[in-house]
Amino acid sequence: MSDYIDSPSALQDGRLDLGDMYAFGGEEPGTTVLIFTVNPDAGKSSPATFHPETLYEIKIDTGGDAVEDVSYRVTFGGPDAHP
Repeated sequence: MSDYIDSPSALQDGRLDLGDMYAFGGEEPGTTVLIFTVNPDAGKSSPATFHPETLYEIKIDTGGDAVEDVSYRVTFGGPDAHP
């Protein structure tokens, strides 16, 4: 799934722009790998960090009824002063 700059807030701050979503079977049986990208213009027109006040949420329907069964919610703090 790709979805670029779909909201006014994403236009103002690229860290709010969800780009791509990938899902595929993991190496171990019964596991899944989820990857999502944000901020496709990082370091150019927006900061190269995650937005510390944003909730990135991935909702998954495992039953085929268009209703979420699993949600992953991810937040990030600001960058460390001493990496």
